[in-house]
Amino acid sequence: LQRDYWQDTISQIFVPLACDISAQTSFFGTLEAKNLGNIPLVEVKGCGQHVARNSSNIKYGCNDEILITFLVEGKMGIQHHGREQSLSTGQFVFYDTQSPYDLYLHEQFDQLVLMISREQFQQSFGRPERLCGYAFGREHPLRYLLLSYAQDLFRLPNEQMSGELQGMVVNKFLDLLSYVT
Repeated sequence: LQRDYWQDTISQIFVPLACDISAQTSFFGTLEAKNLGNIPLVEVKGCGQHVARNSSNIKYGCNDEILITFLVEGKMGIQHHGREQSLSTGQFVFYDTQSPYDLYLHEQFDQLVLMISREQFQQSFGRPERLCGYAFGREHPLRYLLLSYAQDLFRLPNEQMSGELQGMVVNKFLDLLSYVT
């Protein structure tokens, strides 16, 4: 029952997908979501699981977003656009909600996910297929600065900030990300 609720919840917050959590795994999962400007931010913590977005999930969703996931803790594998990548703490990855992908979270994890429109992604980074499915930040000197910035975005008291200021903070973050990609 908890596993079904988890799948329904993450499908509503992100996009329709399938989530497989081993019956032998003790279930654990939390989501905390907020908006900063026009960008939804979600902190996801949980036990090991396999998350799949396939063509049948895609046809039921109307989302056209690119997800940016920062791995705060744990290890993650991704298969997307014919690429297989592994991520560790401090790294990030882009993935396209209009294309199939698989996320492999083999252990307890903590991640921050930003959801940006395809249009905003293209303005900041260019064509999604050029960057989606690649792990970034492994050896980059800005790796921990970016992770810290992502965590700080989530902690900002957005209710005390104007929409203009929120948008500026997010755009500066996306500018900084573009130097790493």
